[in-house]
Amino acid sequence: MIGMQDVAAISVGVATIDSKSRVLISDSQLATLAGRLSDFASSMRPGDLLNQWQIALDGTTDIPRPSVSAVRIYERHFYLLPK
Repeated sequence: MIGMQDVAAISVGVATIDSKSRVLISDSQLATLAGRLSDFASSMRPGDLLNQWQIALDGTTDIPRPSVSAVRIYERHFYLLPK
């Protein structure tokens, strides 16, 4: 692929909420919360996206704390092998 020669890994960030905790938060609250989790920007360094997500969750005061606390953030790295 063009432009992939300098890529060493692909990182994936995921925010989840379990089904038992999901009933504590309305659809509109979940949409609001999801809207606060920013998308990746090319200026970000490894870990920046998840750090921003955690800051957004920590700063959320208009949604019940148990609901926000149930959100889990995960990151996985997929290392690419050189040809």
